[in-house]
Amino acid sequence: MIEIDQSIKTTLKDVVTDNNSQRLTILTNDGLRIVIIIPHNVFEWFIDVFDSQNKKVHTNWTDHYGDTEKNLKIEMKKSVEGFIQTVTRYPVRIVMHDKSNRSILQVCKDEVWTDNIY
Repeated sequence: MIEIDQSIKTTLKDVVTDNNSQRLTILTNDGLRIVIIIPHNVFEWFIDVFDSQNKKVHTNWTDHYGDTEKNLKIEMKKSVEGFIQTVTRYPVRIVMHDKSNRSILQVCKDEVWTDNIY
């Protein structure tokens, strides 16, 4: 389990920890609900994004590997906290990729939409 900094926790709608994972919920200013699931004992985390009708509109995950356990914990903590800071600071949207029909989560930084969030 990673310990999210208190200053970042204040931006979250909800934090739930059980025997298997941590679940962090974010409500964006754009009407989306983002749920981050961080399983215990593995270096990966998942996101599900829901629209205002509670329909899942996006899902993704990322993992961390190839280093010591201590370094992976630090890397994952920075990654999760950076993601939270980004989606709570900037406008967020979901777009559909034309060719694959997959959803893409984007943020608007400096008036440019990007999917470079993770």
